[in-house]
Amino acid sequence: RFVEIGKRDIYGDTKLGLYPFRQNLSFYGVDLGLMAANQPAAVRELLATVYRLTAEGVLPMPESTHYPLAEAA
Repeated sequence: RFVEIGKRDIYGDTKLGLYPFRQNLSFYGVDLGLMAANQPAAVRELLATVYRLTAEGVLPMPESTHYPLAEAA
């Protein structure tokens, strides 16, 4: 399963090749900004669940790279 939360490809009408779907893949596009505006309680509950599962170690923290502010462009 793939969940696209970026807006650039969706609103840019980017083409998506279908060849990978031969393996029974699923692809979902979600506009979190629109969802938060239209369903704030659902987004609040979703984020609370994600935060809780992350704190419990069920969901891993995403990897991140930190750079000194002096290196910012």
